[in-house]
Parts: sequence; C-alpha cells; structure tokens
Amino acid sequence: MASNEDFQNIISELKSTIGLTNVIELTNLDKLEFRILEDSNNFGVRFALERKHTLVVVHNSEFRPPLGAMVLHKNGELIFPPLPFPEVGALSVISSSPSVILHKHIVNRFNLNLEAEEATLIIGFDI
Repeated sequence: MASNEDFQNIISELKSTIGLTNVIELTNLDKLEFRILEDSNNFGVRFALERKHTLVVVHNSEFRPPLGAMVLHKNGELIFPPLPFPEVGALSVISSSPSVILHKHIVNRFNLNLEAEEATLIIGFDI
C-alpha cells in the first residue's frame, strides 16, 4: 500500500504547486489514445506514457520555465525530448508538452476550460 500512499502524496504536492492545476491521472485507455494521437517525434510524451503513472496537468504563467530545451532540431526534423520534472519525487520522472492535436484532445476529453495563458503538460513516473 505504500505505493498508493506515495502516489496520493505526489498528487497532493502537484495540486499545491503554484502555477499547476487540474491534475488528472490517465487510464490505460487514455494512454493508448494518446499514443495514437501524438506525433512520433514527441519522445517526451511517448516516454511519459510508458511509465506506470501518467498525469496530465495544466500550467499557467506562474509555473516555472521548462528545465531544458522543449524542441530540438535534428536532421531537419523537430524533436521533442523528455524533460525533468523535479516537483515529482518518484522514479524515472519525465515531462513533455503535448502536440497541438493531443492538447486539443486533452481539452475536449477532460472538458477543460483553459485561459489563454494556460497549457497542458504530460508527466510520467514510476513508484
């Protein structure tokens, strides 16, 4: 049961983090849909979906800037790498912004009403 308690502590921490809202745990079906909809070059989201726990959070301009380059250029292609997310005290933690297509799906799927400054973020981790 320690892992469920650890998971709930992580959720509580995220909900109390300035600039983060709407912490949503993804089901296995959500993860499957997200894999289908996400761009193949978004390695951050793809790797996050492989973790035991995957969350969607909404962040606004009060949240810190990304801890690394969100987009890399490699061989003429845009690559979206996984980024660290130290606010989650767990194993193999990574985060990434979803593509525009997946972002729109997330907003519709979870009936989110976002302000202009808000964006979605995918976080994956193991406990």
